[in-house]
Amino acid sequence: MKDKCGVIYQIQCECDKTYTGETGRAFGIRQNEHRCSILRNDSSSSKLAEHCNEFLHWPKFDESKILATGSSRFVRRIKEDIVRDKEGERSINKNRAINLKGQVRDMVAIGRLTM
Repeated sequence: MKDKCGVIYQIQCECDKTYTGETGRAFGIRQNEHRCSILRNDSSSSKLAEHCNEFLHWPKFDESKILATGSSRFVRRIKEDIVRDKEGERSINKNRAINLKGQVRDMVAIGRLTM
């Protein structure tokens, strides 16, 4: 799991809120970057670090999971936004507005772009 690239992932916090992210690199590398950002109190590089440092929480890194894959950053970001939207108030992330157009909108509508 840690070596898998091009993923949408979720890290749960001890408060039961969740952080959803995407990376084109190995998941384990990105997870370690989150861990280091929290330890350095570097809230500017990660919303997860910002949350943990503000509320003195620690993520449940051992319960992290890969939700989906995506061959391009564009596809991963769309899938990430769909998950964030479903999480609602449980999401640590700030939700971006989902503005689907053209083929992407059509793929989502017919269920071809799913998790």
